[in-house]
Amino acid sequence: PLAQLSVLELQSFIKNNIRIFLSCLGYRPMNKDSSFTNRFKREVLRKALHLPAFAFPAMAFYAPVVAQACLVFLIVFYGALMLGESLSPDKLSNIRSFVAVFKRGEGVDPAPLYLAIGLLLCLVFSSPIATFFAAYVIAICDSAAALVGMRFGRHKVFSLSKSWEGSLAFAILCFVGALFFLSPLSA
Repeated sequence: PLAQLSVLELQSFIKNNIRIFLSCLGYRPMNKDSSFTNRFKREVLRKALHLPAFAFPAMAFYAPVVAQACLVFLIVFYGALMLGESLSPDKLSNIRSFVAVFKRGEGVDPAPLYLAIGLLLCLVFSSPIATFFAAYVIAICDSAAALVGMRFGRHKVFSLSKSWEGSLAFAILCFVGALFFLSPLSA
């Protein structure tokens, strides 16, 4: 009986049952040295860079022109960086070594440019609340979809590198986030 177990035996019993339960769900333990662990940590770092996107709608509540100007600066800066890297990559070695930490693959990643343009368009044509929701979708929902898909994704969506598990995480978090901005029936 469980009442006669010591604390250490009880901890071991609980850990083993959790492992069995997770293995039934398809969970695979991560080795400290595995390449999957390194890729996962790198992806968490990349996705953490989406969090500053919340600064722009927050700034837009108090100084919308400043928020828009900051986004325009980021768009121009990153656009120049992309252009410079494609024209003369040797002259940008210091910037490239910093940016390489956050890149997913080789070549120039246009995703930060798209993020900044999307947030700028939201700020210009909509309210800071709508921009905050857009930042939530990008920073939280997209990050969760990528990390859940990477960790638990077993069923690929057609032939893409996306999984149904990651897509489900995205949909659930979008719905939960929409509940804060809309009525439950509209969400």
